[in-house]
Amino acid sequence: GEDKTVNTMLLAMRLLRYLGAKRVYMLGVDFDMTPGYSFAQGRTQDAIDSNNRQFAITNGWLCRMSELGTWDRFGIEFYNCNPRSGLRAFAHVPFAAAVD
Repeated sequence: GEDKTVNTMLLAMRLLRYLGAKRVYMLGVDFDMTPGYSFAQGRTQDAIDSNNRQFAITNGWLCRMSELGTWDRFGIEFYNCNPRSGLRAFAHVPFAAAVD
């Protein structure tokens, strides 16, 4: 009953867990492809709309997983260092704080 999408970030998250990561600070996870914000990619409006739909689906999955305590059960924490990110599933941590 879930919407379908393909997002390589999900594979990366799983691999980090398998590799034993306990805390992950995400960089560059904008989840928003809009003119003037995303880097120039020469994409059509249809491609931009498709990417934003996929971001919304993935964001929904990750938000629900966070609400269900999935990351706690697997012993891994995720933080988002992008203050303007459309990904809302993880708490924002400024980059400087992540480095500390």
